[in-house]
Amino acid sequence: MIRFGVLMVNAMKKRIRADFKVTKKLAALISRNRQSLALQYLDKIIGSDYKLFRKDEGFIEYRRAALQFKIDLLVEWKRYSEALAWTCLECEINPENVFAQAMKKQLKHMLLMEDLEYRLPESPTKERVFAINWDDVAGMRELKLTLESDLILPLLEPEIYRQYKVPFPNGILFYGPPGCGKTFIAKKLASMLKYYFMELKPSDLASIYVHGTQEKIGETFREAQEKAPAIIFFDELDAFIPNRGGGLFHSYSSEVNEFLVQLNDCSKRNILVIGATNYLNHVDAAVRRPGRFDKKIYVGPPDLDARIEAVKNFMKGRPTAKIDYYTILGPRELYSYADLELIVNEAARRALRGRVPISSEHFNAAFGEISPSITLEMIREMSEE
Repeated sequence: MIRFGVLMVNAMKKRIRADFKVTKKLAALISRNRQSLALQYLDKIIGSDYKLFRKDEGFIEYRRAALQFKIDLLVEWKRYSEALAWTCLECEINPENVFAQAMKKQLKHMLLMEDLEYRLPESPTKERVFAINWDDVAGMRELKLTLESDLILPLLEPEIYRQYKVPFPNGILFYGPPGCGKTFIAKKLASMLKYYFMELKPSDLASIYVHGTQEKIGETFREAQEKAPAIIFFDELDAFIPNRGGGLFHSYSSEVNEFLVQLNDCSKRNILVIGATNYLNHVDAAVRRPGRFDKKIYVGPPDLDARIEAVKNFMKGRPTAKIDYYTILGPRELYSYADLELIVNEAARRALRGRVPISSEHFNAAFGEISPSITLEMIREMSEE
């Protein structure tokens, strides 16, 4: 099921119970490209008039989340004029909604470029692309919406956010199960924002000398400042800056302190720091506080659209029978991208034995043999602070 249902539940502060079966219905409509029905589903939420909850803040946020989700879908489907109309309506009703104000400006710019292309077909605008472009990232819509509202739009439309005194993000902490695309999303953000990208693993900063790692951390941030605007992506952040509650060596503690010093006010130097970890509480508490890593964003297992797209990519170039990916992948909610690649390889091995194209039968057999590497208990533990 897509996690948009969870977003709605949280926004409503549990005053209204969300039915996850209904959420599955929305996911199914989107996956099958039933655009009209998916938009009608959201319109029922946006236009609902439950008098009992009309003035309830949670219910207002619930409806606003549905509207932002609808705008996001229209943009994804390249229905920019409709997206702009709904965005303008939201700006009129709720002028304090900075997400809508920033999106409105981006959409107007996009439609202006489209109009120029029509009027001047030979102009350089012919290769226009909407700044927020998720074309190669299937599904994961709640994650995309969070990144757009909390990160991408503040950086694309800084003046609007300054007007409302909304601070720019200093650091983003991705957490969640391995093999779910944290590194890919970080690279996609750099590409979308046109930021210089630096990816570091623990081994990149390791040193045999005392304070050697501390010096490398400083050099990394200096390079990012020279190349700014830049994104520094720290994979396995808990290995760089582990929780100091466990009694670390003095030199190790100094490395954490150096990282904290460099992290302060990164946004003022046009540097965005993104960290990735599996477990939130494995990262030092001083790093997780607001002002350093301002946002903690869960990157979970791929949703239905993402699973279908991933499996199709893994299947490219292989002999394939007609496969109903929706039916096969619908109930496989806890499989990571790495798990799905393993499933495809196992299905291919089974088909190879009989020298036949890979079919749904081979997939079902592979799923029967290989369990997901992620459990609900793991997800709960990863979110604990």
